[in-house]
Amino acid sequence: MSSYEVRNSHDAETVAKVLRLTQRNTLAWEATADPDTLIAPFKGEYIFRLSRFEDPDSCTPCAYGLSVVKEQRVLMSFDSNALSTTDDLQVASGSPQSKTTAYQYFEELWKRAFFRTNRIPEEFERVNKLLDSELVEASHQPDDRNATR
Repeated sequence: MSSYEVRNSHDAETVAKVLRLTQRNTLAWEATADPDTLIAPFKGEYIFRLSRFEDPDSCTPCAYGLSVVKEQRVLMSFDSNALSTTDDLQVASGSPQSKTTAYQYFEELWKRAFFRTNRIPEEFERVNKLLDSELVEASHQPDDRNATR
């Protein structure tokens, strides 16, 4: 196994672990000033930085990058395109027979981190409660359409 293959395997393991922790809501993802970058502080010493960016060389709408930062220095970086040429991410995720692409794993990571950052599930629930309240209130008011006929 070449050092490149070993590196891809280790990269995939790291990305898979970050995805698992994100799926379990263990990482506290936060917004940044850049709407295409999210961060998650980790153990007070590291920061995971997840970015979404345009990639004109790709057949996907965008590409994703994940970096591990310590003291404002990038220690390692992983990108969805680099891992797309192997099945390392599928293996690291425990699904070696999966047809899930590296891009799809990164996309899931982005969506989960974004939802957590923006509290989408809580906001969705709040909107539904407001809609329910509005519907109840509207059902107690006379129908204006019938009154004008």
